[in-house]
Amino acid sequence: MSNNEKDFENTKNDVVEAKETTESDEVSKVEEIPETNEEEKPEEVNETSESEETVENNAEVNALVPICTGCGSKLEPNQAFCPKCGKKVVNDIPQNTLLTVEQKPKKNKKRKIIIGVVAVCLIGAAILVLFLFLGGRKDFNEMFSNYAGNTWCSIALDGSYINIDTNPDDTDEDYMTSDYYNNVMTPALNAIKRVNNELGFPESLYQKMQTTSALQGKQTESNEKYSVTWSYHPDKGLQVIYEFK
Repeated sequence: MSNNEKDFENTKNDVVEAKETTESDEVSKVEEIPETNEEEKPEEVNETSESEETVENNAEVNALVPICTGCGSKLEPNQAFCPKCGKKVVNDIPQNTLLTVEQKPKKNKKRKIIIGVVAVCLIGAAILVLFLFLGGRKDFNEMFSNYAGNTWCSIALDGSYINIDTNPDDTDEDYMTSDYYNNVMTPALNAIKRVNNELGFPESLYQKMQTTSALQGKQTESNEKYSVTWSYHPDKGLQVIYEFK
């Protein structure tokens, strides 16, 4: 064998050995690759599918349901009237009158709260005005009920005025008996004094009434709560009317 043939044979052997070494290394790398857990993949797919089903179920739960256009209450399917406000339910409900199950009619609640607050304020204001206007006053029926049965006194049914007449029968002074004077005129004059005092008028008012003449006509006086009008005539006596201002 010549030298050339020997060199060729050696080169051939080296190539074969290198090839075998390369194949051996590739086999080793293949063996070192970790095995893939094929069973885990289906589980991930299952989890994804379950998540998708949950989303779909939630979407179904949150499906649009009808509400009443009058009060905003949720309605059951095929209801003809709202069970809360009684408004008739329209079959073709507009899109803007629908809300999801999870949503709440916040605007309606706020509106009700505002209306409630306004109503309370108005009621409070009305009570305050009545209190300031009336000032806790009593009507004349309650204040002077003991006078109501006398012929010389008359009180309005609503208690708005009281009238005291010292001569209710218009008896002429020349024909006035002592019994009439003692049983009618004297109690009437005493009642005028008491009413003046009860209503907060000064004592001088009674003196003005006693000295009033027929020529002076009707006289008036008032305080913060009451007004009084009186007149005198020889044939009719002294007539006094008290009223609320």
